[in-house]
Amino acid sequence: MDRSQPRPDQPSPPPSYAAQLLTVTARILELMPDAVANPQLVNAAYSIATDAILTPVPAEAVVQDSTQRAEHALQPYGGLVCGEYAARLRATAARLG
Repeated sequence: MDRSQPRPDQPSPPPSYAAQLLTVTARILELMPDAVANPQLVNAAYSIATDAILTPVPAEAVVQDSTQRAEHALQPYGGLVCGEYAARLRATAARLG
């Protein structure tokens, strides 16, 4: 077995906080899949996700790093509906790991 690969009987590590931010933002946006993605909706969903994911994190450096990584990964949403943008956020979150 390749040592770089996790053993099948061991659980995968949890996703990073940045990935969790994008995933929760996507979940919120999926509640209104046909609404046009706009700054108010996306910012509100991201703010709720940030509060939910990062409030319990005690280390400010981790919070700042996670926020920067998530915000750098956010993609433009012009012309998309929330459901489409949510799918993009999920794919980006999967790449962040």
